[in-house]
Amino acid sequence: MFSSKKNFTKLPWKLLSIEAALVVFSVLLALAINSWRQSRSHQQLAQRALKGIVEEVERNCARMQSVHPYYQKVVNGQRQPGGLRIGFIRNQAWDAAKTIGAGPYIDYEIVAKVEDIYSWQSDHRSIVKSYVTALFTGILQKEEAEQGKKENPEGEKAAMKELVTIQEVLLEDYQELSTQVEERYGMSIDASNICKEN
Repeated sequence: MFSSKKNFTKLPWKLLSIEAALVVFSVLLALAINSWRQSRSHQQLAQRALKGIVEEVERNCARMQSVHPYYQKVVNGQRQPGGLRIGFIRNQAWDAAKTIGAGPYIDYEIVAKVEDIYSWQSDHRSIVKSYVTALFTGILQKEEAEQGKKENPEGEKAAMKELVTIQEVLLEDYQELSTQVEERYGMSIDASNICKEN
């Protein structure tokens, strides 16, 4: 028993301590590198998704800017309604971003603004769809005994008034999104063309 104590005290404790420290350091370094890679991967996913959203919003805003003055004139009584002047705005990029799981890695304020925008865009699309359905089913038309069917400009005007309200909110939200993206992701995503005046 005396000899085993002697052997125990002869162990190179300094060397063993250094080796243990190196093993712990290596494990911690590997974990840090893995965490960094994951974070970078999530950041790239978020940027790709946000870039798609920005491109879709740019196109939607350009469409709205081109027809918004017409709708305002109809609503203000400066001209007679002459049908819709905008097709359906696109509404897929945010759904795609959520599907691939990019949402949790995008800045919260931007996610909140994007969610708000896409909600208003859905409302806009619903009104356009309702208008088209009503047009084809004759709800916007009224019978007149001598002239047959005649369009009902008041029905069109009411639908357009709703569109104008939503468009004004969206145009403002698009500008705010542009500012937020430029502030947060300006080096990697160019959002300066959102709602750029033509």
